[in-house]
Amino acid sequence: MGFKTSLLPEEVGKNSFSENCRAEVNAIDTFFPGALPEKVRICFAAWLAFACAMDDILEMLPSDLGQAVLCDCIEIIQGRPADVSNGTQGHAGDARIQHLTRTLHQHVTHHLRQDTCDVFFREVCGVLYAHIDEFLFLDGRIPQDLDTYMSIRSRTISLNPFFEVIKREYFPATWRSNTAWDRLQEAVSSAAGLQNDLVGLERDMKKDEQMNAVIVLMRSQAGARSADETHSLLAQCVDTAVDVHNKRMETVFKQAARILEMAGGDQLAAATSQVVQHIVTMARGHLTWCASAKRYMIRLDHDE
Repeated sequence: MGFKTSLLPEEVGKNSFSENCRAEVNAIDTFFPGALPEKVRICFAAWLAFACAMDDILEMLPSDLGQAVLCDCIEIIQGRPADVSNGTQGHAGDARIQHLTRTLHQHVTHHLRQDTCDVFFREVCGVLYAHIDEFLFLDGRIPQDLDTYMSIRSRTISLNPFFEVIKREYFPATWRSNTAWDRLQEAVSSAAGLQNDLVGLERDMKKDEQMNAVIVLMRSQAGARSADETHSLLAQCVDTAVDVHNKRMETVFKQAARILEMAGGDQLAAATSQVVQHIVTMARGHLTWCASAKRYMIRLDHDE
């Protein structure tokens, strides 16, 4: 709760503040039901809170400002603090995400070893770069196809910081850097992104959001249509997104089995099994969470 107080001090007096703090911790329990060190769970809850708060703010920013803010945050993470005292590029009052970034950096460096912090913040920067790509996609400056969208969505879903910390906690460098893990993580992240899009489709359509796989598919087949034709196209695009999700999940299970086969030695095999379970379970846990929370508004029921 101390982190959330520093992150969003303006929320402290609201009735929902404590509830949201508990929900974030409960969400981590849903994502990773197995045993993780307490310091790791603390930082995971902080990352979840940061990612959700950042998304809410970015949705309200124009493209040029959003990209500038994200560049500032990357500099902060990389130890090159940006001057945001008067806002970014002369815009007053838009240094909120930079404040969130400094708070996250201080919190994580307090709890995690330096080598773990290094891999965590490397992946955080990857998420920030993906959000820049998201602005470019919305501006029409990069291809508007589903493959391009999914390459962005699999990163903005913000799971790799979780995965890399878990691998750092369990594995020697030679094994955690095996490219087989990258393929597993990409498949899980893509599946989770599609889960978010499918669960949140109705909300996104009402808000005229463009970053949704179904909406991207529909836009690629734009043209004048009757109401019945539009409804039919929507159903087809939903079916396509569901099919892509299911194929990603097939890849998840196949890749997980392959990694387990590759692990040699009793000790490494046991650790590998634990990490694979954490990563694969994330896909199921994420679906449970986004179905109840739609990611941006955390309200996750938790049975004690």
